[in-house]
Amino acid sequence: MSEQSQQRLTMIVADVVKAMAAEGQVSMAGIDGETDLFAAGVIDSFGFFELIEELENRIGSRIEFDTLDDRDIGTINGLARQIARVAR
Repeated sequence: MSEQSQQRLTMIVADVVKAMAAEGQVSMAGIDGETDLFAAGVIDSFGFFELIEELENRIGSRIEFDTLDDRDIGTINGLARQIARVAR
């Protein structure tokens, strides 16, 4: 994946996360690409599935959960990296 495509994917993930945070009335103050979204209370496990579903809709690709590295999905940048690696 090109650097430009990776940056675009990161922006899409960030946009979806921001929309979900706003919907749940969660502040994004201090949240950046490396912030643990679970620990910061931005998303929970149910919200993660909603996030993946919305990302699939936006990028037009299926994201296989069982291929995601759970050590690298809790941040915007990490999730974008994982999706770039596994999206079909």
